[in-house]
Amino acid sequence: MGDYCKFGSRDGTVECVRMRSTRIRTPDRTLLTVPNNEFSNMRLENYTNRDCMALNTTLQVRYETTPDPFRGVRTLSVSFIVSVSSKCSIQVSMNIWAGLDKVASSK
Repeated sequence: MGDYCKFGSRDGTVECVRMRSTRIRTPDRTLLTVPNNEFSNMRLENYTNRDCMALNTTLQVRYETTPDPFRGVRTLSVSFIVSVSSKCSIQVSMNIWAGLDKVASSK
């Protein structure tokens, strides 16, 4: 109990395993009751038991945004990577896109 899992097309935290059913709390706080005979036939991914997780983030900003706000993001990212790097291998990817709508509308 307490594991975060993906099952079928749903995901959530296992709250209670009973003889006939399993209760799962979804991210939107809904409580699902899944019959164990159905649950046992589903593909199940247990995210709690992962040793690592990939982080891929894309930031979209307006064209006129200066680089100053992103210096803090980079510093925070580096300190996070250093804090967990001894526990597992890390794959981080960050893309920053400048909005080109202003450039397109000026033509």
